[in-house]
Amino acid sequence: MLKFYSANIRGANTEKTVSECIKSAFEENVPEDVLAVMVYATLGHKLEKVNAALHTLLQGIHVFGASWGGVLGPKGPG
Repeated sequence: MLKFYSANIRGANTEKTVSECIKSAFEENVPEDVLAVMVYATLGHKLEKVNAALHTLLQGIHVFGASWGGVLGPKGPG
């Protein structure tokens, strides 16, 4: 079954903002049955930092993304 979660966080510190967004979307804890997460990153954050923070917080979960701040390819940002 598909479950949808959503959060919108504004902040300048990329790592803190990504962490707060994940916590807000999942109400503190990422459920064990999550297989994939879609992330939309806006201008102002380096995609490499967003990618690194997501991989730290969502180990083993597929992350799909979209951005206004650069190109996301099969090997990540860049």
